[in-house]
Amino acid sequence: MEVTRIVVLDGEKKHLEKTCRFLKSFGEFSIVGKTTDFSVGVNLIYQKQPDIVIVDIYFNDQLVGKTYVGELSRKYDCKIIVHSLQTDPEVIKECFLVGALDYCIKNDLELLRFSIKKVMMKNNPSAILIEAMRNSYIENIVAKIISPSQFEVYKLLKTGAKRREIAEILNKDENTIKQHINKLRKILEFKHISEVASMEKKIIEGIILREKY
Repeated sequence: MEVTRIVVLDGEKKHLEKTCRFLKSFGEFSIVGKTTDFSVGVNLIYQKQPDIVIVDIYFNDQLVGKTYVGELSRKYDCKIIVHSLQTDPEVIKECFLVGALDYCIKNDLELLRFSIKKVMMKNNPSAILIEAMRNSYIENIVAKIISPSQFEVYKLLKTGAKRREIAEILNKDENTIKQHINKLRKILEFKHISEVASMEKKIIEGIILREKY
């Protein structure tokens, strides 16, 4: 049986221990790290390279969910499940947008177990829907701050198309496409085409573009 390796980050010691005890009771899960300190947790994730990170959105009695979940999503190649008592729909939506694959309420550990199994599925339909939601959200924001012509170029850049290919597809002069790309770099704050994906995560988190739309 393949074992799922998990790191648990929870600001409350009681909930941390309860969650870990529950998951340890099943042979399919291995808790490779746990902590109530987010900074320590980041190091644990780097060292242990878990399959899944279960993270609370309250640390030191502060709601830090969007910031912390976004940081984990940007830095590490792991699946993130938020496990919290917070039920505000806007907070839950923000967690999904910045990279969480699921959101579970703390008083239902059976639901958390099911969530882990679901997230680990190949071609998880929930993950596909969440990714589509993120893409739609990002494109709606970007469309508000750039011209329609720039938006066409932006969408093709996301597919990995090169400048010459974009010019051919849009039937535009290559120098015109170059000008659009240079303007996009300034507006969206990326230097190289390869940075577009990480730039999009910053858009979601509100790190950039706060005053631009």
